[in-house]
Amino acid sequence: MIFENDYDYVPISGLDIQTHLFIFGFLIPVIISIIVVIVFPKIFAPLFLKLKGMIYWRYKNAYIKKTNTILTKKVFFKRGLYLVLFTMGLYALISPNIDYSLFLTQESIKNYQELGINPVYSLTVVSIFIGILFPISLAFWSVGWALEDAGLMHYKIQDERKGKELYEIEPIYLKYTNYLKGYAGISSIIFVIQISMHFIAVGGDYISDAFLIIIILFVVFPLIIPAYLAYAIIMGENSYLRKNLKEIKKFREEDILN
Repeated sequence: MIFENDYDYVPISGLDIQTHLFIFGFLIPVIISIIVVIVFPKIFAPLFLKLKGMIYWRYKNAYIKKTNTILTKKVFFKRGLYLVLFTMGLYALISPNIDYSLFLTQESIKNYQELGINPVYSLTVVSIFIGILFPISLAFWSVGWALEDAGLMHYKIQDERKGKELYEIEPIYLKYTNYLKGYAGISSIIFVIQISMHFIAVGGDYISDAFLIIIILFVVFPLIIPAYLAYAIIMGENSYLRKNLKEIKKFREEDILN
């Protein structure tokens, strides 16, 4: 893998690589992500509920009082992993259309091309786009977090007069996040295969670089921390989503079986 020199500049900003990555790959994405986790759930979570109400009009909304697990390690790492996979999937989606000449010097581009390496898979380009795509991934996922942390449920009671005595109940966030999980899973697998096949074709000492690029994408984890803490402190249980909703009784096993 060719590592660009620290004194090389990024054409789109005119800054040296280190300065550009600090400002546009870390500082600005962190600031934007903090804004995103506060603004997007308040706008798009209620919008999703309205859309869901139109599609699942027979279901009624309610909420269940749940233990706040936002800051537990398990929840944080699970959400962080899905953010990484979703960011990976977004990069796979846009990579064919990236104009790498905006982010690499002509000398670096020439060196990559001589080796048969697509400059889109350079550490510099990937690192820059992590900063661009991470807030976008966070915008999508923060809406699902809000729906989940608010404990929102929906249910449908069958009409007993028609001989239907069963009922359906499930968390609302599943209707939203299952689509994101599906995309994150499939697209990230495609990305791993795509980049692996590329570096295998290049051969030589560069095959291991596919693994290095994938590892670099996990830099998203430290980017999450400031925004996630802001979300946990400011948004809390997202009680605004529970407005005018009734609390659902928690069932025990004996309530269901007896």
